[in-house]
Amino acid sequence: IDLLDARALLGQKKIDAAAAALKRAKTLSAATQRNNLRAIVQITASRVQTAQRQSQAAVQLLDALMPALQRNSAVRLQFETRLAQCEARLQLGPKTAAQACSTALEKDSTARGFGRVARQARMLIASSM
Repeated sequence: IDLLDARALLGQKKIDAAAAALKRAKTLSAATQRNNLRAIVQITASRVQTAQRQSQAAVQLLDALMPALQRNSAVRLQFETRLAQCEARLQLGPKTAAQACSTALEKDSTARGFGRVARQARMLIASSM
C-alpha cells in the first residue's frame, strides 16, 4: 500500500509525502523475495529522485537495475525502467538525448505490444520539444 501511496503522491506532485511513503515501501520490500516488487520500488525511487532534481542518481539506480531485469526476462519492468530513464534524462539534458531515448522506447514498446509505455514515451518526446 505504501508503494501505491508513493506513486499516487508523486503523480500529485507531493514529493516529500511520496518520499516518506517510498521509505516505508523500501523497508517492507527489503524483506520480500519478490524481485518484481523490489524492482517496482526501485523504479518508483528513481522517479522520486527525478522529482527531487536528483536525475543523475536516478539514472544510476536504473542503470544498475536493468541487468537483473534482462536476466529474468522481465520485459514489462525493462520498459518501465527505460521510461523512467528517459524521464530522468529529460531533466538532465541535453534534450536530444532524452528525445533519442524516448523515440527508441516508443518504437520498441510498440513492437512488443506495450501501448501504455509507447504513449508515455510519445508524450515525453512532445514535452521535450
